[in-house]
Amino acid sequence: MRIAVRTSRRRSAPVVISSELLVLQRAAGKFIETLRGHLDGTFEVEVPYAVREHFARAASIYSQTLKDIRYLERSSPDEFIIARAPMIAYEPSLSLLAKTGFKAHVIKYDPALDLRPVFWGLGFPADRIPDIPVRNRPLSNKGMIVRVAINRAVSTIEQRQEFAAVVQRLRPQFGRSRFIFGHEARDIGGTTVSL
Repeated sequence: MRIAVRTSRRRSAPVVISSELLVLQRAAGKFIETLRGHLDGTFEVEVPYAVREHFARAASIYSQTLKDIRYLERSSPDEFIIARAPMIAYEPSLSLLAKTGFKAHVIKYDPALDLRPVFWGLGFPADRIPDIPVRNRPLSNKGMIVRVAINRAVSTIEQRQEFAAVVQRLRPQFGRSRFIFGHEARDIGGTTVSL
């Protein structure tokens, strides 16, 4: 709660907390209420909810899961999206956010575009918003294939780490998110669950 302490000293300072994890765990409302409990509760809450094209979101989550050293994700892109469609869908987290009563609006997100103008509209002066370096790049298609192959070949995270040097030499290891799903996954939105 260090952010709460610092914010309470400067009442007029706007604060942005960006967290995809809060959305995926559907915990944004609870987090905001907890934060308010550490302050006097008089600050205004506004939630810009960034959304992107559904399959681009699914591809991004798949790529992040493949990169995460805590997992040995072995599924293909289609297997991944079919098994996790309810988790990836926007509707459950948007419904929970609506129930909080906080002011919220949905903004279109494209990782290739600059989101800083959105924050200018929330009261952040343009000169106070720093350039944010890209640190979490998506895997290229080749990078995804190599990660899945390694994960399928090993049985422990330690064994996976032995392949780290191979993965680091791969070019291009990272790239723009591309459509990686097959026919079965494409049909999921209309027949199984709305993404």
